[in-house]
Amino acid sequence: MENVEEVQILPLKSASDGCENHVSSSDKPQQQQSSQAKPSSSKRLLALAFLLLLIAVITIVILLGLLASRSCDNGASESDGLQSRRSPKSLTRAVYLDESGKACQHQDIRLPKSLLPISYQLLVRPVLPSQGQKTSVNFGRVKMMLNCSRPTDAIIFHVGAGIRISDLTVTAAQRLDEVSRQRCPSLDLLYIRVSRQCTTGELLNVSLSFEREIEGDKLDGFYMAKYKDKNRALRYMASTHMEPVSARKAFPCFDEPEMKATFDLEVIRDWRYKSLFNMPLARTVPDTRCSHLTNQSGCHRDIFQTSVVMSTYLVAYAVLPMDYVSLQKVVKTSRGSIQVGIWAPSSSQNQLDFAMSVTEKVLPYFEDLFNLSYPLPKLDMIGVPQFAAGAMENWGLIIYRFSTLLYDPNYTTTIDKQTIAEVISHEIAHQWFGNIVTMKWWDELWLNEAFAVFTQYIGVDAFKPGWSMMDRCYVEFVASALQTDSLLHSHPIIVPGLSDPNEIESMFDDISYFKGSALIRMLDAVIGRRTLKRGLIIYLNRFAWRNAASSDLFAAFSEAYMLENGDSGPHANSPVRNLTRVMDTWTTQVNYPLVTVRIRGNKLHFRQERFLLVPNATSIWKSNQTSRFGFRWIVPIWYVTDRISEPRWVWMDLEEEKTIELDHQPKFVKINFNQTGLYRCSYEQSNWRELIRLSREGYFDSTDVAGLLNDAFTLAYINRLNISVPIELFETLQDDHLSSATPWSIAMHKISEIGPMIAGDQQAMTDLSKFIVKILNRPLRNILSKKEAELTHMERIKRQTLNQIAVMVDEPLVTNKLFKMYQQWRANTSFPLPPDEIELIYEIGVYKGNTSDWQFFKNRLNEIESYSEAKHVCSALAMSSDVDTNYRLIQSLLNLNSQEAFSIAAKLCRRSGLRELVWSYFERNWDIMMERYDMAFTLTEVTKFPAEFHTEYDYQRLSSFFANRDLQSGWRSAFQSLESVKANINWIAHNLDDFKSFIRQKASGL
Repeated sequence: MENVEEVQILPLKSASDGCENHVSSSDKPQQQQSSQAKPSSSKRLLALAFLLLLIAVITIVILLGLLASRSCDNGASESDGLQSRRSPKSLTRAVYLDESGKACQHQDIRLPKSLLPISYQLLVRPVLPSQGQKTSVNFGRVKMMLNCSRPTDAIIFHVGAGIRISDLTVTAAQRLDEVSRQRCPSLDLLYIRVSRQCTTGELLNVSLSFEREIEGDKLDGFYMAKYKDKNRALRYMASTHMEPVSARKAFPCFDEPEMKATFDLEVIRDWRYKSLFNMPLARTVPDTRCSHLTNQSGCHRDIFQTSVVMSTYLVAYAVLPMDYVSLQKVVKTSRGSIQVGIWAPSSSQNQLDFAMSVTEKVLPYFEDLFNLSYPLPKLDMIGVPQFAAGAMENWGLIIYRFSTLLYDPNYTTTIDKQTIAEVISHEIAHQWFGNIVTMKWWDELWLNEAFAVFTQYIGVDAFKPGWSMMDRCYVEFVASALQTDSLLHSHPIIVPGLSDPNEIESMFDDISYFKGSALIRMLDAVIGRRTLKRGLIIYLNRFAWRNAASSDLFAAFSEAYMLENGDSGPHANSPVRNLTRVMDTWTTQVNYPLVTVRIRGNKLHFRQERFLLVPNATSIWKSNQTSRFGFRWIVPIWYVTDRISEPRWVWMDLEEEKTIELDHQPKFVKINFNQTGLYRCSYEQSNWRELIRLSREGYFDSTDVAGLLNDAFTLAYINRLNISVPIELFETLQDDHLSSATPWSIAMHKISEIGPMIAGDQQAMTDLSKFIVKILNRPLRNILSKKEAELTHMERIKRQTLNQIAVMVDEPLVTNKLFKMYQQWRANTSFPLPPDEIELIYEIGVYKGNTSDWQFFKNRLNEIESYSEAKHVCSALAMSSDVDTNYRLIQSLLNLNSQEAFSIAAKLCRRSGLRELVWSYFERNWDIMMERYDMAFTLTEVTKFPAEFHTEYDYQRLSSFFANRDLQSGWRSAFQSLESVKANINWIAHNLDDFKSFIRQKASGL
């Protein structure tokens, strides 16, 4: 699954950029009472005293247990008003209860492995609103064939909330009767006791009918969406999103990734619809089952081919209106051919070609790269109006948001075009990483997602070598990993004991995706692409159609390394010979190291320490986090000096300090060459000065300059480095030695983190803007002087980035030009606008215009056909300078569909004057939002909104609010927001005055 996160450059002005079954603690187990004969008076007193003593002891034990359970992830306890929850459900309930309040007979969130599914025969009959119904309902029937792996008389499987079941039967070759049944909503489980134990190897069949309303706001399970066709008529459709634990909401099943089975699907649909499944359609036959629900003549039954063996979270089906069309092509590979279909509403028919061009290049490439065939006869990709993630890798039926599949040459920016290619490549990579080989459990989600992230760049690089995709890795995922994993309330990549659905959903974050992929990138640099490829081939072929663990992957890489290098190579006698040991220090520990290097004559002295954005976080939150490695890592350090131009390796093998001797006395040292390692770097002040000088001379490439900027700004942020160093590094960009936008993106992201904290000081904001305009001057004019046809892909992204910065600081050359273009377009909307500048033009038009301009875009949102333009319009709506307009927009957020609402809200939150209004709105409407949307991805994003607050009042208020809310999957990001607020408070206390003074000095005379 792809979580699409735009690289945002936050504003320096108030006009800023950017748009895109928990159980109540009141439920208690019932206490059973036993009746006894009436005792004598003295015995009664003795018994009463004993009972009171027993009650006191039990009470103390319970209190001690509750105190012990209030622990931060990985063993850190929490204070400051917010209870840390390793497992939110487990802390609110000691015993899981059934519908009647009795204790569930099965108390484990995980299913027992005594019965394993072999196959599902699934029939669904969705009834959508266009069929004359006020509500949408999915009627279904499922037959599960189970294998008895060990004797048991209990049949336990998942039935999600809202599913009503009937006509349940259990059969086997020998008679087997149902004795009792128990529904446990808190566990999403149905427990059936039968009359005898099954015997090992015996086959059982469980059949049942079910029905459930098809919801439209909660984008998981089998849900409904709507859109307007090219005639502006409202169309309804329904599709699935099962990952991670929502297949149970679509149909009863064994909803765990290791419990793979085959699936047969039949869909009974109205004649005005068509259906798709993971597998090709076998045949369609008439069906009169739903003729009474429509004025037309009955329905059709689509019968699909049997699926390959797969996990429930990969099951996908969709019921689409006939308005949907597809672009079909047989894609040839070195191993055969695959039927590819790209699906979207007919109004977007001309926007499918780019997705096909990516697919027909990347799909065969991955087959050859992994030396393993894509095993299905077809691959369909469909765009849907509302989707919680960026896309989902369902085998043979990948589902996307419109914005991550459709390329509109009139409205799609260069960055968005690249994003579409990345998402498609990501989901195709998942057909191997996740689908053919699946992680055993969600605690190792990174095995799916990290490899899909890393290989998406390899895939797009094969599609468009001139895009220099591997140079984008640092800004697109390494920097994000470093930011998130600098927090105490981050988590290890592998989280043993993970079980609660809320915890599982919270794992779809920067750590599983970006830290994991950053580690693969580091491993790629250490062992080399050839060895990495060989290791992947070993891993994928060895565990094809099965489930694997991280240790299996590392063993495959170690084997590949020895096959390629033996006892020689660049890492002879180094820790790399045991990659499992090396990688365990990175995957089982939270956070990462700060490596400091000092020059002492002809020696380099290295020191590693755990890096935290709030250096005293462990004392603030009274953390008792522990690590078997003592928060030390096996660190590969790639370094250069003035006399060493070809990078050399040195390893810190869990050592806190290490010294190496050189054959020369270096003038400077640069470690973490090409930013391949997942750690931050610190130098002596004199070494920083040399690095600044070399950057000014164009000595380093864009990735190394970006890394220097990132580390310098971050170290200055926590008061470990004078603010002059990152600012002077930023100044080196004015010489325009680099064609890439990466250093600009990193620098402006770090500067804009400071923006909200100086927003109240108009002089400081003016000084900072003037200083940035000065740095921007030459690079901006250079890139704008080039003709459109002369620009490379990287230069287009650089131009788009510099234009965004120019608008943020009100640089007159760009802002005046864009506003003039807006006025021309507003007078005649057929006036052509360049796609890379449309969003900025719309935003400037609303910000500099009046309420009629804002109303124009509000009306346009309901009229336009291009989903790419809709994204730009959403962004523009959040840019009004009118207080009343912004207030009305905020008050209407929850009246919008979820994607529009939270896209606009995120944009508004980046404007310092509106952040408080937006968050107050969500505070007041929290329960409504939870009831209406209840989506893991939404909760995670919403709890990130307050991260830019920066006062002690904000911190206390947020702590209190979060402590008294059911945060579900958003609990971890809520902690992280609090930690970020504390970091902001520290920055103001230690750095604000120095920063303003230094910027004032830089801006003087400009």
